[in-house]
Amino acid sequence: MSPRNRLFVVLAGVVAGVGATWLGYRSWYAMPMGLVRTQIRERSAVLERIEADVAEASRHAKDLAALSATTLGSSEETVASSARTALNEVMARIGLVEIETGTLSAAPIRNPAVEKLRTQIRSRTLRGTPDFYAVSATVKGRGTLEQVVRALATLEAQSWVHRIDGFSVSPKGKDRSQVEIVVSLTTLFLPDLKAPARAGATWTAIGEEQFAPWRAIVDKNVFVRPPPAPVAVAPVQAPQPPPPPPPSDPWADWRISAVVKGRSGPEVWVTNAKSKETITLGLGGTVLEGKVVGFGRESATFEIGNTLFEVSLGQTLAERRPVSR
Repeated sequence: MSPRNRLFVVLAGVVAGVGATWLGYRSWYAMPMGLVRTQIRERSAVLERIEADVAEASRHAKDLAALSATTLGSSEETVASSARTALNEVMARIGLVEIETGTLSAAPIRNPAVEKLRTQIRSRTLRGTPDFYAVSATVKGRGTLEQVVRALATLEAQSWVHRIDGFSVSPKGKDRSQVEIVVSLTTLFLPDLKAPARAGATWTAIGEEQFAPWRAIVDKNVFVRPPPAPVAVAPVQAPQPPPPPPPSDPWADWRISAVVKGRSGPEVWVTNAKSKETITLGLGGTVLEGKVVGFGRESATFEIGNTLFEVSLGQTLAERRPVSR
C-alpha cells in the first residue's frame, strides 16, 4: 500500500472514531440530560403556579375572615335574633317609641360567575352552594326629627348593616313635631365560617363628630310649618269672584330635605309633599325630568333639558335657579 493510501485509511479511521464518539455522547448523555432539564423546567413552572395559588388562597381566606368579622353569627336563627335585638336597642337607646322590628327568611346569594361557568365546574357541591346568605330586616319608630336622623346615622355606621335598602320619614301630629321612620336593611352571614364572638353590645353608638354631617338636616327641619304671617287689615270691598285655581306644578311637590355624604359619595334627599315619599339621589340620579349633576354644601345642581339649575336645602324643585355651566 502506498503512503498516500495509508494516510487516507488513517484519516478515515480518525473520522469514524470521532463520529462514533459524538454519537455515543449524544445518545448516552446529551439527549438524556436535555430531557431532564426540560422536565426540571416544567416541574419548576408547576411549583411556581402552586405557590401562587396557595398565596392567593391565603389572601382570600383573610378577606373572608374580615367579612365574617362584620356578621352577627353563622346561622340564620342567630343572625335574625341578634339583628332584631340590636335594632330594638338602637331605637330605644336614642329615645324612639312605638318600635317595631322584623326579619325575613335568609336568602341564598350565589356568584353569577358560577352560572356562566357551570359547564366548566365539575363539582356539583360547588355549583349548588351559595356564597353567602342575606337576611332582610325592618325597623320602625317614632320620635323627634333629631332622634330619627340620629337613629338612621347610627344604623348606617354599624359594620353588620351591610346595606340600607331604603327608608321613609313622615311627620306626625298637628304640630308635626314627631316623625315616624321606617328603615329597611340587609345583613349577611357565611354559614361555613364561624363569626368571632362580639364583646359587649352588638351595636356601637356614634359620637357628635360622626353625627355632624347629619346636623344640617335637623337644623333645616322641613317638616315644621313656618308661623303664619300677620294678617293685614284691608278695607272692606265688594267680594270678587275667586280666581281659577292655578295648574298643578309637579316640581312644587318635591322638596330638598337633606344634602349628605353617603357611603358612595354625596347624596340629596328629595321628599314628596303629597305622598311623603323620600328618595335618595346620587350623582346621575333623576326625579321627574331632572338629573343630579353636582352638589354644593347645602344644595344640589340638576340638569333639566340642556339647562342647569341649583336647588338649595329646604327649597322645592319649582324654586330652582338657573346657573351657568
